[in-house]
This record gives sequence, C-alpha cells and structure tokens, in this order.
Amino acid sequence: MITEARRRLLPIAGGAAAVLAVWFVGMAAAAVVVTPTVVVAFGDPARLAAGDGDLLASGRGFLAMRTGSTDTVRSLYQNGAWLVWPVLTAGCGRR
Repeated sequence: MITEARRRLLPIAGGAAAVLAVWFVGMAAAAVVVTPTVVVAFGDPARLAAGDGDLLASGRGFLAMRTGSTDTVRSLYQNGAWLVWPVLTAGCGRR
C-alpha cells in the first residue's frame, strides 16, 4: 500500500528524472551539433584513446580530449563511447 508521503513524491521523482534525461540527451546532442574544442567522453578509456584528438585526462570510465577534427565526436561514439559531452568552459571557474 502506498502511503500519502510516497504518493506525493512520485510526481517529483518523475519530474526530476525527466529533467535529467533532457539534460543528458541535450549535452550529448550538443557535442554532435556544435564542434567543440574539448570533450569529455564516457566509456572504456583504452578503446576511446584510439579517437582523433589530443589526450588531456583519463580516469575510470572517462576520457577528456582536445578535438583534432570535426569528426572526433563521431569517432568516439564509433569506438564505444556511452556519452560525449562538450566542455563548455575553460578552466574551473573565475580566476
């Protein structure tokens, strides 16, 4: 039996899931539509390193690279990337 508190949380959880889904899909689409100079790709770094570009950082499950051409994002997806996001800002905030 669903309690009253759970019944109130269901629409909130559904809305949050929808907002997150739109954000994830939007970022992935932006990496394909816009030609970014730096991207973060999520997937197996060993497979993703074969892509066209300069390696900036690597960790468990991600790879950051400077793009070498306009086809870098597509080549990352072809090499098994789960998601490729553009890096929209340079650095870590204000200096």
